[in-house]
Amino acid sequence: MAFGGYKFKGYKVVRANLATNTYANWCLLVHQARIKAFMESCALSGAQWHFSKTNGALSFEDYGNVIYRVANANGDYNDYLSFFKYGDEELYYMISTLGEYYWRAQGTPAVSVDASYEDYTGSDTGVKPMGMSSALSLSQFADDGLFSDYPSSALPATSVRTDSADKKITSSSTTFNVNETTPNNAFSGQASWYIGYATKGKDIVTVTTSRIDASYEKFWSICVESGDAFSAYMSTIDIYGLMKCVFCNYPNERPTGTQLSNKLYYSHCEALSDSGERLNWGRTPVQGYRSLLSFIWPPLPIYVAGFTKQYFEASALSAMGQTNATYYKATTSEGNINKGVVKGELISFTMADGLALLPVSLTPYMGGNLLSVAAYEQIAKGGILSGDSPAQNISYVYGTALVGWDPSNPNINDESSWPELALQ
Repeated sequence: MAFGGYKFKGYKVVRANLATNTYANWCLLVHQARIKAFMESCALSGAQWHFSKTNGALSFEDYGNVIYRVANANGDYNDYLSFFKYGDEELYYMISTLGEYYWRAQGTPAVSVDASYEDYTGSDTGVKPMGMSSALSLSQFADDGLFSDYPSSALPATSVRTDSADKKITSSSTTFNVNETTPNNAFSGQASWYIGYATKGKDIVTVTTSRIDASYEKFWSICVESGDAFSAYMSTIDIYGLMKCVFCNYPNERPTGTQLSNKLYYSHCEALSDSGERLNWGRTPVQGYRSLLSFIWPPLPIYVAGFTKQYFEASALSAMGQTNATYYKATTSEGNINKGVVKGELISFTMADGLALLPVSLTPYMGGNLLSVAAYEQIAKGGILSGDSPAQNISYVYGTALVGWDPSNPNINDESSWPELALQ
């Protein structure tokens, strides 16, 4: 498949500009921006996503009653959901904007255990990031989405952002995570949001940030989802292409800085097994270690000073243990630790022997057909350097992820690329 064609549309929402500035209206406005940007991106790219449920409580534009909602114990509505289907295929997508929710039986509304991504933290009490969440599934979701019976063929309904303080999806944060005994007020502390999508076929790239400014100190996050993510599977019987991976940029970690903290390694990735069921990575630890899906760095030429070519390569999604690669869970019934190779047009990687040689984060690459995502410090360079590299004596290798994009897309670093949306 040719690179490019991921057409972008984004909107900005500002809480101070609400005519009736209630928390419920703020959550609803964020949700409206999400579904509007998503559908308009699909219109630009020709992606066949369409609303699959139109009997919700609230109508939106000309789409019908496509906004569903769930009440808390006081009858307030801070949680909104919309549901999509791809063409006439059994492939479904849920966008859920959760301004308030509880974990298990601690309050109302309570999230289904099956809908969450639980990290193993010594006991079954890990945080569950879901504020601005989404999920892909091979079966239709219930009207109340992740608050009731949850499909076994659905990926967890996790956040499209990773805002944790120590760069891991598993650590507590005041923005998008919730602990066992507390509610989540995901949007109460945010004055504005920039929300955009780039779509192509079954691929969805979500771009979000809470502010735009002249520096790189932005709470950017890039989420990649797909119903057909893999160019090759490791299992001979695997046909299930659902995948989600959340990349991120963090404050005080600029592309030209040094505090990189293995950002790509700690990215949050999900997939189905070769039986089409949710893998539930954090539920059962392996010898006390967490098992997480992550990318294996491909064998790439390394950029050095004077290089003029642009190198990039696809990668395999692997089930290595986060703390020790000896401990892992198999992804398939055949015992494979790798799920498969992700399509290069959707996610690729490039490397350099110096940060200044990498493409600047959140800028177009390969003629605008890919977008640079985030930097990474790779200390264990053995096995990565290829014969094409003219420098074999470097100590550190730096890399960046690249996601699907299109040359026609606007510069997302420009304020003008994000028109403001008012509550409808």
